[in-house]
Amino acid sequence: MQVLPVSQSGAIAGGRGILQLEWRLDCDGVSYSQQSFLTLRNTEGGTVDSAIRIDSWEAADASSYRFLLESGIDGEMTEDVNGLAKRDGSGGITVRYTKPEEKVRKLPASTLFPWQQMRHTFALANSGVQQDWHSILRGEATGDPARVSMHILGNAGPPDDTEELGDQGDLLPPLGWQISSAFFEDEVDSQPSFEILETMLASGVIPKRRGRRHRGDAWCSDCPTSPDRRPAIADSRSWHGCAHAPTTDRAVCRSPPAKAPLRER
Repeated sequence: MQVLPVSQSGAIAGGRGILQLEWRLDCDGVSYSQQSFLTLRNTEGGTVDSAIRIDSWEAADASSYRFLLESGIDGEMTEDVNGLAKRDGSGGITVRYTKPEEKVRKLPASTLFPWQQMRHTFALANSGVQQDWHSILRGEATGDPARVSMHILGNAGPPDDTEELGDQGDLLPPLGWQISSAFFEDEVDSQPSFEILETMLASGVIPKRRGRRHRGDAWCSDCPTSPDRRPAIADSRSWHGCAHAPTTDRAVCRSPPAKAPLRER
């Protein structure tokens, strides 16, 4: 994976790394696995090594969602999250965390899980709804659940340069939508924590995405957004095991070795 600066004023000069992702769908649900290692170069010549591991499993009926997130900078752990969310009989959601500390949270039944959010987005787009507010539990240490302001801006299709996909071309149907989402991680902040503008096809593939994060009093468009547990492709080069990194328009993706999906315990 190659990271290129998106503006001359950004602090990131470039970087390289490896991004491995895997999605598995079965009758019970969907599992997602991500491992990445990235070395970033700043404009002053220094380097930073970033490592991320994500594992999750979501029931097909969105009745439960198990998540794990580990991330580190220069070998030091910065995030370590592990938990299980279940919809209970009263209609609410109970989230039990084992890391970073043992605790239990109660969330409204309207809170969405990541793959449930994708189905929700498809339903809105197909019915002609253009705006929506919802909350999503992602499985992160801070800012969860995030409130999302979504705007479906109009129809959008796949990119033109899809010849290298070969027999995977059916993953790029002509039907799709351009979607703008603002994520609010702070309940009292009127400014979104970050925004994502993406093209989402009817197959679930995301061939194009740009993100920007709000920090202090300024926006930076070369800042990583939050981890994403939905399928995507990078620069239209490949789909299986690939995702579009929010900080770049180019990536080289490799399929990871098969592993057992993380299921509810």
